[in-house]
Amino acid sequence: MAGVVDGSPALAAGLVAGDTVTAVDGTRITTAEQLHTAISSHAAGDKITVTWTDTTGGSRSASITLAEAPVS
Repeated sequence: MAGVVDGSPALAAGLVAGDTVTAVDGTRITTAEQLHTAISSHAAGDKITVTWTDTTGGSRSASITLAEAPVS
């Protein structure tokens, strides 16, 4: 992750800049494009399970309820 939006569900779940998402709902993620596709196939309010490797090399997983994407 290059960054995590303040106040986002990802941040609340424990994801931080430098973490690497490895799966969404059990589907392996190896590229940023795959991550975008996996998340954008859901709507705000949907619950997904995200698995990632944290900055210390540990494996973590959390259930995250998606929110509306911030306006950039």
